[in-house]
This record gives sequence, C-alpha cells and structure tokens, in this order.
Amino acid sequence: MGRLQVRKLLKMVDWRILDEGDAAELEDSVTLALHSHLIPHSDETVRLVCDYTGLDMSWSPGPRLHSIEGIFPITVVAGKLRYHTPSNVCGVLVALNVLKRRHPVLILPRLSHWLNIHEDPDIQTRNSSWSWT
Repeated sequence: MGRLQVRKLLKMVDWRILDEGDAAELEDSVTLALHSHLIPHSDETVRLVCDYTGLDMSWSPGPRLHSIEGIFPITVVAGKLRYHTPSNVCGVLVALNVLKRRHPVLILPRLSHWLNIHEDPDIQTRNSSWSWT
C-alpha cells in the first residue's frame, strides 16, 4: 500500500470531488494511515491483515492481494466532501473489494453476517452460520 497505489486510487475514484491543491496533502495522509495497518512480523518484515475478515493479505497478485477500501460512501472533512480520507480507509482483500463493487446486494449482507457471527459464544451456531455464508 504505497504512495503510488494511493495516487492511482485518488485519480481513479476521488477526482470528481478533489481539489488539485488538496490532492498531495490527502495522498500523504492516506498513505500514512494505511501504513499504520502494517503489523511487525519479524525484524525486517511486516504483515498485512484484512480489516474485514482478519485473514492475512498477500504482497503478490491474486485474490488475497491488498486493496484500499473506503469504509463509508462519503465523509466530510473541513466542510468538503471526500471519499478516501485517513479516517475512512482500511486494507481489505482485493477479491472482497471486487465482489463488493460488482455484487453489493449479495455480498454486503453475507459479509456482515459472517463478521457478526464471530461474537456468538455457541460454537455450533457459529459453525452452522459460517457454513451457510
């Protein structure tokens, strides 16, 4: 989740509501926010964990590649509408982000159920719900 990835994302998604003067500052702050999600793994390596599922993300291309997700559809920062802001970004699996974009009616309720079932203390209920989703 480097600066180049954030720059591409802002140009691709946020360009309609982003002033040119705010782009560089937002790029820096979003990059720093995403770097705070890195988990030290050993002396020289870090891990990425999906903020929605808790699964390890990959650094190589594939469905477990990391992706930047805007949690809420829109946020207001200093009186301006924004989408990808430091308080509104997290790291998720690219497969989940693609599915959410293409099939939100199917994916979002199932994902919500799958995440909420983790809190159920009854293991049988948890297992049956996980197998359903």
